[in-house]
Amino acid sequence: MGWVIALSLIAVAAYIIIHTAAMALEMTGVSRDVARFQALSAFFGVGFTTSESELVVDHPARRRIIRDLIIIGNIGILSIIGSVVATLVNSDPEDVPGRMGLIVAVLIALYFVRRLRIINTVVDRIVRATLERSGVVRVLDYERLLGIRRGFSVSEVFIEPDSWLVDKTLMEAKLHDEGINVLAVLTRDGKYHATPNRDTRLRARQTIIAYGRDEAIHRLAARQGGESGHTEHEEAVRRHLKSLVDEAVNHGESATDENQTGTVSP
Repeated sequence: MGWVIALSLIAVAAYIIIHTAAMALEMTGVSRDVARFQALSAFFGVGFTTSESELVVDHPARRRIIRDLIIIGNIGILSIIGSVVATLVNSDPEDVPGRMGLIVAVLIALYFVRRLRIINTVVDRIVRATLERSGVVRVLDYERLLGIRRGFSVSEVFIEPDSWLVDKTLMEAKLHDEGINVLAVLTRDGKYHATPNRDTRLRARQTIIAYGRDEAIHRLAARQGGESGHTEHEEAVRRHLKSLVDEAVNHGESATDENQTGTVSP
């Protein structure tokens, strides 16, 4: 049974290492899905040729994380292979199928244990706290920096050929009147234009990176050209103005309540 314990410990260590690396990448500003995929790719040495890998190799801290992960991954994989081979070589031929089945069963059991929410929550908290205290990475909380609240998000909007946005400049589209801010434009040939100005003209099959209410962005993505698109734009502007008025009223009521709460009668 010693080899079962050794294999389990190696698999658990691999999980913790990959999870730590993914968390570290996420704390540098990479999205969770991309961070996990790049961590897995680096550890196992496969799939690390996607365009997303540029987000990692062009950043000093991320590059250091991936470098260490590749080294540790190669050592870990060799250890797992060595443990399995040694177990099978030292076994009687009749015991090989049983031991292979046991190895598969152990790996499946560890996989399902890893998927338990409580396990992931505990590991997340420990890893994040450790990384923050150690200062290994600089924490970038983009939700806090952008002031993202419930119902708001940064989203990609692909401009279909029949989209209302086609051939409009940002000034003509007046998306800010709808409560939508365009942060960047990704062209068809893959060029990334950050902080576009009001004269930036939008073309079919480009992608804009927009910040605003989820509902407003979803409506924009589905908006088609023509008179109906113009009507939808005007309705979106009215909805945004109404939401601003409602927020101002609610804020005023909250301020009034706080003042009344703090008033002491003579």
